[in-house]
Amino acid sequence: CGRERERERGGERERKRNRGDIMDEHKARDEELLKIYPEIKEICVSSQDIQNKVKVLAAQISKDYEGKNVLLIGVLKGAFLFLSDLCKALNVPHEVDFVSLSSYGAKGRERTEIDFRMDLRQSIEDRDVLIVEDIIDSGHTLAMLQKVFGERKPRSIRTAVMCRKKECLQKEATIDYLGFVLPNEWLVGYGLDFKERMRCLPFIAALRRDIN
Repeated sequence: CGRERERERGGERERKRNRGDIMDEHKARDEELLKIYPEIKEICVSSQDIQNKVKVLAAQISKDYEGKNVLLIGVLKGAFLFLSDLCKALNVPHEVDFVSLSSYGAKGRERTEIDFRMDLRQSIEDRDVLIVEDIIDSGHTLAMLQKVFGERKPRSIRTAVMCRKKECLQKEATIDYLGFVLPNEWLVGYGLDFKERMRCLPFIAALRRDIN
């Protein structure tokens, strides 16, 4: 019994060391990338915190969709990293499709009208649908998708959003699974971009206000 308890304690110590090593690697990588991009003011969500949150969201989604085959719909381009990590962490059968929308002007100015650039390649009638978004600003994009997809007669529609900006919501949109609530800053990383740059950073960061 004593030897068994000692083995268990030793295994737990090893697991803690491994977790600590992984956290240190994530932190070191984040700091290394910060040096490359002087436009960044600060990291809002570290890469390690993002991965931890994805696992939490995936566990809840897997529980809610137990026994179902869920169709995940990623909104391009921003949601591709979140969608990829989320899919790998799910424990339920799932399929993936994408839509591409135009909701921002070339210079980063938000538009009130949203157009499909690419629609779904399959019917969602009688399907359990999960819309996957990177960020919610005003809520116009998500509200529009919920309305349009709702008219296509799915069995259910839910939404998973990596982050929402504080005090920016102008239109009511249901968010079933939310990662983070972040400051009203121009955010980059983990799918979010500034003029197509910094989209693939593993963390979410705020740009300096003097960048335009």
